[in-house]
Amino acid sequence: VVLSLHKSLASHKKKMMEVAHEKLAQNIFDISLFLTIVFMVTREGVEIALFTAGTSLFSAFSQNMLGLLLGFVVSAVFGGLVYLAYIKIPVGKVFKLTEYAIILLGASLLQTGLTKCFATGFGVRLSDVGPLPLSFLPGEDSLIGHLLQSLLGIDRNFSLLRLLLMVTYVVVVYLLFLGRPKHTKVLKHAA
Repeated sequence: VVLSLHKSLASHKKKMMEVAHEKLAQNIFDISLFLTIVFMVTREGVEIALFTAGTSLFSAFSQNMLGLLLGFVVSAVFGGLVYLAYIKIPVGKVFKLTEYAIILLGASLLQTGLTKCFATGFGVRLSDVGPLPLSFLPGEDSLIGHLLQSLLGIDRNFSLLRLLLMVTYVVVVYLLFLGRPKHTKVLKHAA
């Protein structure tokens, strides 16, 4: 679904950019855009103030200051890492990696949903069809086991049928959205 919207969102973005460029060329001030930004920033500021006030009521001043300084340090480190990532990693590779991660997540969600649906609705355990026991994985009740099951769709009771569901999803998405030949537009220049 996300990949199918890419073309329409790209064309909408292009139209919006053209409209914004025309307004800038005509020196038109867009009050709605300005007020949207002001209200969004104000809302976020109020949320932060409420959360900070709520937590500071139940802790000592030194704990609040330690949390503030720790927050600044962590955000500075994270900001520096993001900056270095933007400099060192090509954006195309980041988008491609994100695209593959979304596809894998979609395959996981489909497989997990169908597994639970068949188990609760029909009493059919897909894990019993061609079982691939992965007993070395942590249980679903642990954090890592839950993340593996949620994000990758694998758990201790994995099976060939569940793997086939995931592979089928990936192949269908690839054929529908990624396997299409790239059409290049030829621009004709006026001589």
